[in-house]
Amino acid sequence: MVVRAGAWGRYGLLWRVLLSCVVKGVFATYLLGRYTAVSGEHIGHRLVRLPGPRGWLLVVIVALEMIGAPLVWVPIAKPCGDLFHYLLQGVLPAAIPTPVYENLITCAFIALALAFCLRLLYEKLEKQQIVICSILVAGTVVGTLMVQPDLGAALRGTLGFGQLPEFPDWAPRDAVENPLLTMATAFAYVGGTVMSYVAYSD
Repeated sequence: MVVRAGAWGRYGLLWRVLLSCVVKGVFATYLLGRYTAVSGEHIGHRLVRLPGPRGWLLVVIVALEMIGAPLVWVPIAKPCGDLFHYLLQGVLPAAIPTPVYENLITCAFIALALAFCLRLLYEKLEKQQIVICSILVAGTVVGTLMVQPDLGAALRGTLGFGQLPEFPDWAPRDAVENPLLTMATAFAYVGGTVMSYVAYSD
């Protein structure tokens, strides 16, 4: 969704990415973390005491996370599966179709990630996140330099709050018919999910 919106919006939607990062960075991550730092209570412990059945909001968050988890995992794992299939083309038997191999390797990546998570502690998570975030930042910088962006257009797109760029002829029909829904979905996707904010703030 985010990549597709970027493809038809070009630099004109960078304001939405900036807005999403500011809203989630300040109003979610910072304030949740500040609550924990000031009160000494993890945000999860506070959410358990909300009015209503004990822990109902956390149960809802976990249920929604599990329903939406494939939408988060697949865009990360699928390119890994495609790349490994490409690298192993000469080694793998040709009798099995390419999509089957790619999906099997993708599922293996997801299973491996889940297996690592089972024994994960916060101390290890913090160290891993430093490494992962460093790789992501370095990859973003290198990728940006490789495409040689139009910095003027990027600046105009970043500062053009609320402006919706013209749709090209090839833009997806659902994006043209429901531009606000497309914007809201991409806005929500940037920066991760609710559970990650609860975990990071703890």
